[in-house]
Amino acid sequence: MNHEKFMKIALKQAQIALDNQQVPISCVLVRDGEVIAQGSNLTSKSPIHHAELVAMNNIDTTIPFDLYVTVEPCIMCASALMQTNVNCIYYGASNQKFGGCGGVVTIVPEEPWKKLKLEGGIMEAEAIELLKYFFERPNEKKAKM
Repeated sequence: MNHEKFMKIALKQAQIALDNQQVPISCVLVRDGEVIAQGSNLTSKSPIHHAELVAMNNIDTTIPFDLYVTVEPCIMCASALMQTNVNCIYYGASNQKFGGCGGVVTIVPEEPWKKLKLEGGIMEAEAIELLKYFFERPNEKKAKM
């Protein structure tokens, strides 16, 4: 599977989120090589509107899917993902403050019935660049976070 193809789609969505003064974290959900849903952070609206939760709200999560997200899922999102039928979590940048897939803690179960693949560092530099730009520039919505 072409991981960069799907991460580029997520990064494009993250740029749109950035242009709308949102935290530039976005994801795509993939099934059988096709994008089935997309989501971007809308945390200026609500603290639970993370990209992964926004995207999963649009699919049947009992049917297996893969997740491509620009930043490692936070503890909340990793926990929510463990309640779904996610096969693989591919992410760009590690989340050293809130990461739930190894950045801070690992929510991923080790039970043999839940085979979950984690892979980070996919187009990491591009994801970090978007985050740096968001946190370094003036932003009225950021002040409310």
